[in-house]
Formats: sequence, C-alpha cells, structure tokens
Amino acid sequence: MSGISNICDLFDVDEISGLLDFPLFFEIETVHKCNAKCRMCTIETWPERNDFMDANLFRKIASELGDHAQIVRACTLCRDGEPLLDRGLEEKISMLKANGIKHVVISTNASILDKKRSLSLLDSGLDEIMFSVDGYTKETFEAIRTGLHYETVLRNILGFLEERALRGSRLKVRVRMILQSSNISEFGIWYRFWKNKVCATDKVYAKPIHSWGNQLDMADNAFTEIRNMMDACSALWTTMIIHSDGAIPACSVDYKNIFLSGNVSDQTIKSVWNSEMLTKLRRIHLAGRRDDIDLCRNCYLWDRSTIVNGTERDV
Repeated sequence: MSGISNICDLFDVDEISGLLDFPLFFEIETVHKCNAKCRMCTIETWPERNDFMDANLFRKIASELGDHAQIVRACTLCRDGEPLLDRGLEEKISMLKANGIKHVVISTNASILDKKRSLSLLDSGLDEIMFSVDGYTKETFEAIRTGLHYETVLRNILGFLEERALRGSRLKVRVRMILQSSNISEFGIWYRFWKNKVCATDKVYAKPIHSWGNQLDMADNAFTEIRNMMDACSALWTTMIIHSDGAIPACSVDYKNIFLSGNVSDQTIKSVWNSEMLTKLRRIHLAGRRDDIDLCRNCYLWDRSTIVNGTERDV
C-alpha cells in the first residue's frame, strides 16, 4: 500500500489506523457567500447551500469537537466563503476556545476588516488569521480579486497589524499569495514588502494556483504539471470539511459534494469519519490508484511545497 509511512511520519502516529478515531483538522463553512469573485475561485459554479450555518448546528458541531479536544489540532472557521460576512463569527470562535480547541483559524480577504472588527477578532480568542493578497500592485490585485479594492484591503491589514501590536497580542498572521501567470513577476517585491510588516513568528508565503480537482479550467502556463500520483493523500486521514448545511465532502476541493460522506445535521462527526464513502476512497488511495478518481487525478494540492522568498520549502 502506497504512502502509509509518509502519512504516519507526517502526523506522528505509529499506525495509520490511529488517524481514524477522529479528524485532526477541521474546516467549517459558517458562510457560503462572498463579496468577491476571484479568478481562481469556484464561486461561479457553487451549488445552492445555506448562506449561513444554522446556530444550533454549529453548537452541535462545537460540542462534539469539544468532546475530542485532545485530538483536534486546529479548526478553521471558513471554507469557500468570506468568514467576516458572518456577524456571529467571534461568538463561534469563543465557543470553540471555551470547548478546549487549541488552535482556531480564519482566512479572509480583509475587505471589510475595519478597526472595530479587528478589535473584536483580537478579543475573541482567535489564534491565527490568514490574509489573501494576490498582488503587489493595485492593477494586478484587482484583476485577480474582482470586486475588491486594493487600497482598502491594504489599509485594513496594516491597521489590524497595528492593533495587534498595540495590544501585545500573540495571534499569528499569515499573508499568502496564490501564484499565477499574472502575478508571479511581483512575488519578490510582494514578499519583501509583507515580510517587513509582520513579526518574526508570522509567515509570508505563496502557493501555486490549482484546478480544484480538475473541476475548473485553471490551465496556467506558469504551473502546468502532470504527475502520476501514487502516494495516498493525507487529507483523507486528517481533515474534515463541513459545509454550511452540515454536508461533509471528501476533501476541500470537493465543493460540489461529489463524494458526499454524510451530514452532521443528523449524524455524528465520528460516524461520518468512518463512513462507507471515506473508507472506500482511502482504500483506493492506499492501493496506489488515486488517479482512478477524477477528483484526485493529478491533484497535488496536499503534496505541494510552500514557495518562500523564491525557493520551495516543505510546509
């Protein structure tokens, strides 16, 4: 079986079966809407789902996560939407922290991150925030992140960093660029700019554009690569995605729930984690046949390196 030792070593377990008790990582979509239409996003083909996760459903999820807090390593409160559109986001962050979740994260485009919201997030118990900034110049940024204004995003992020410093907060910051043909020439100056704005414990990095499991035509001459993937993808053993309606897909690229594994509205997280669907996909991957699955064919999203300062370095 292919890739077992790699997964075990990566997540420090003796046997791969040790990862089947409960997920290590979660991405919970509390919002299924966005105020931007980025060129590398799936938004134009999103299926209909609840715009916002029901409060009772989130409490149910948070309770079960709390029951397994010793296993859960991190919970990201977003998936495909913009999390700051959820006016109850800070309450959800605080709920997870009260339930013992060690590391709570959000990823935002920062377009509505004004001073009031910055202070609210800093007070919520949030452990880490990731800012998506896909260009150094206004022209490049706005051509990629349609609907957003570069000056506003820049002002909001710098304002957040200032408030963090004034409060002496230990919240970690990541600034990320999705590399593509239209912005790759700006990476060097972009990296130097943001590296000088954040703390030594923060991270500034880039990840290449991808095709969402062959579901979008993201052909990009800068990053065209076809590989015969043999190793099993670690996401199937470590990470659970929960959409706004409680549906659980195979992984983060399965935004249409092609491989629907269950729904936490009427099931437990633990039972879905060992569902027939996920078990089947894991067996295919371990047999070295991941390319038999259209969604997984040539997908190396979880196998990429992070590009830092012009060089590649493993995440």
